[in-house]
Amino acid sequence: MRPDGKYDGWGLHVWEDTTATVEWTKPLAQTGVDAGGAYWDVPLKAGAAKVGFIVHRGDEKDPGPDFFADPGRGNEVTVTSGKAEFAYGAPAALSDPPVPAGVARINYYRPDGKYDGWGLHAWEDTTAQVEWTKPLTPTGTNSFGVYWDVPMKTDWKKLGFIVHSGDNKDPGADQALTREMGSQAWIVSGSAAVNTTRPDTSVRTVGDLSRAQAVMLSRDLIAVKPELAQPGAFLTLHAARAGGLKLTGAGVDGGDSLTLEEVEGA
Repeated sequence: MRPDGKYDGWGLHVWEDTTATVEWTKPLAQTGVDAGGAYWDVPLKAGAAKVGFIVHRGDEKDPGPDFFADPGRGNEVTVTSGKAEFAYGAPAALSDPPVPAGVARINYYRPDGKYDGWGLHAWEDTTAQVEWTKPLTPTGTNSFGVYWDVPMKTDWKKLGFIVHSGDNKDPGADQALTREMGSQAWIVSGSAAVNTTRPDTSVRTVGDLSRAQAVMLSRDLIAVKPELAQPGAFLTLHAARAGGLKLTGAGVDGGDSLTLEEVEGA
């Protein structure tokens, strides 16, 4: 899975217990692309116990080291771009409810996992009658967070929307999904990006609250160590005016959180 949704040119090098004959310069072409990203169906030898594989584009490997899978633990593995470990099983996105015809789906993720009170204001080419004081309630939950299925006009071109809790907007400005962008968007709390492919929010780095890990350069610009910025991951700033932040296995607990956006060339 690639957070940017760009799979052109990426192939799979495989060896060990496979019947496929693969050269580095001629990797396996993708079998297809589904909701979980691009995938390869690799033919195996009878009694296969070890399969080596590398996702690459030319000499660019993603993430880099050789991978080895044990078919005895499962016949499907998931590789996330930039992550040094793969997981057995299908991508979580494949278990999400499909988008029904005639709707646009807005997916919403909060690092703190607290969705109570958050609704969706929608306008433009939707058939829903929505008031600011009566936002749409989430249609359901999925592997990303919560989502809203917004009914759309047959010839719809644009959906305007705001995720909000009362007068608290997240991230603030009006957002929009056009038909050319697709029928689904993924919104990450604190980020102004309207993602048309699912971003990776699973990367978490266990930190140390007793050490400085970033430098405030200006009121809206923060410099962080390069090793903390993993490809496809979102960096989240946690702050508590009265202190009391706690580091748990699930992340930072307490205070307020804000998703940081990368500034190119800064």
